[in-house]
Amino acid sequence: MPVDQLEPPSDEKKEAPAVPAAFEPIATQRDAEPHDTAMASSFAPGIDPEPVAEVVVEVLLDDEHAAREVLRTRTARSDAAVQPRRSGVPALLAAAARPISEKLVNGLAREGHGVLLAAPGLAASARSDGSSWRWCSSAVRPNVPGGQRPGGHHMIEVGTFLSTSPRRWAESARLLESLGFECIWIPEHVIFPVTIGLSPKTGHATPSVNAGLPAYDPWIELATMAAVTETLRFGTYTYNIGLRHPFLTARALATLDVASGGRVDLGIGSSWLREEWQAMELPFDDRGRLVDEAIDIVRRLFTEEVIEHQGEFFSFQPVGFLPKPIQDPLPLHIGGDSAVAMRRAARLGDGWCPHMQTPETLPAKLDAIAEQRADLGRSGPFQVTVQAPLETLDDVLRWEEAGVTRLLKMNMSSPKQWSEEWRRFSGEVLEQLEERP
Repeated sequence: MPVDQLEPPSDEKKEAPAVPAAFEPIATQRDAEPHDTAMASSFAPGIDPEPVAEVVVEVLLDDEHAAREVLRTRTARSDAAVQPRRSGVPALLAAAARPISEKLVNGLAREGHGVLLAAPGLAASARSDGSSWRWCSSAVRPNVPGGQRPGGHHMIEVGTFLSTSPRRWAESARLLESLGFECIWIPEHVIFPVTIGLSPKTGHATPSVNAGLPAYDPWIELATMAAVTETLRFGTYTYNIGLRHPFLTARALATLDVASGGRVDLGIGSSWLREEWQAMELPFDDRGRLVDEAIDIVRRLFTEEVIEHQGEFFSFQPVGFLPKPIQDPLPLHIGGDSAVAMRRAARLGDGWCPHMQTPETLPAKLDAIAEQRADLGRSGPFQVTVQAPLETLDDVLRWEEAGVTRLLKMNMSSPKQWSEEWRRFSGEVLEQLEERP
């Protein structure tokens, strides 16, 4: 539920309460970094930052197990207090990931502003009416991918697959966020050779891309949209990780995750376009091993203080990498429908992005991945993201029943009609999904 749908604070300016003492602190944070203090000051000039050493995380959900799963998957923490759900607010509540100013928070709330407080991979908004704090989910919904809502429903998310020109990036993101879409995922290629041989889609003689198709840098595109939104998540469907040095992928990804407040999913593929690899002077036939090595390096850069590597494709002396992403782990989704891609998803992925499945074929594939994950000793939530031409609630429910945790609505009409179609879909489909018990 968006912040602006909560009961608004009273017009009368009252003294806002401090963050309730009943909240259980779960971690002591590092000292405030200079840029954090500067950022806090920029929100409310004249309010002196007074760092608060502890953070709190509370989840307002019906199910305690689901609440702890949210905390575990989004913050790698499970020792927070779980409180009863407040009627009418399916809320995920979090407080600051880094030391911030209590005076700043209270000052803004006293003025009737929503206060954005971010935890690793989480964010929430607080409003005060002078007597109590009201919280709702903001950057992250109370979603446990592959889990169940109270009543037995999967907690499916619905976003859109977007490929459009730069002049529509910001306005599209703002509109989709306001309509209740969960995310935007975008396609990605480095270069399109004039001669392209094989189509990635079985039964299609003509490739889906050509040298006359515009392609934009995915990180600039997603950063543009992140800058004008607060709750929308962003992903790549799919990013050709093997075509770049892992340093470049890690730097762009961490920067976007930090700048967006932890709202990034990385969907990667090993690619089908041999000619693109040839143009980049990279070994297409060895791409599987190269991709695996690149994934390993990126993950180590995100988690280790110092990393040194001597591998088949990459070798480098000890290096440091800061900042780390806000999300830990940052979700990695493996794209592709081949047996190799499915094994990679089971072995390395937090999720899978198939390209050529249907609601009828998907369950067997997911069973195979689940069996492989079990054999590898991997457990926990596993996301399944699919793009599909969604029109009705029944379309969504068919995919949900098949095991999908995130649907990306394909935009089948012309760009001039997208706004109208998104509004229709929001009113006819997304609102019904939200109203389910």
